[in-house]
Amino acid sequence: MRFALHRLARKEVGDAAAFYSERNASIAARFLDALERVLHQVARNPHRYRLIEPNLHQTRIPGFPYVLIYRIDGSEVFVLAVKHDRRRPDYWRDRQDR
Repeated sequence: MRFALHRLARKEVGDAAAFYSERNASIAARFLDALERVLHQVARNPHRYRLIEPNLHQTRIPGFPYVLIYRIDGSEVFVLAVKHDRRRPDYWRDRQDR
């Protein structure tokens, strides 16, 4: 399967990477590497991860306080959010309609 990110999920990735980069460039690189590994794992087996409601899954990004929230659209994994654990829990819900 291939994957795509909602435009706001891409912004969340950029914001998180910038935040970590301000503190330490190697932490930012580790975050992006961990995210890439998770995206590829999800693309290989998207049904494996926690189902939070019908056709809506989530998985943690190891080593960081972020979760990936996605749905499966045919042959595509569509990432709705790269959500920080301490944010409002449902702020991303309005993204479900591309």
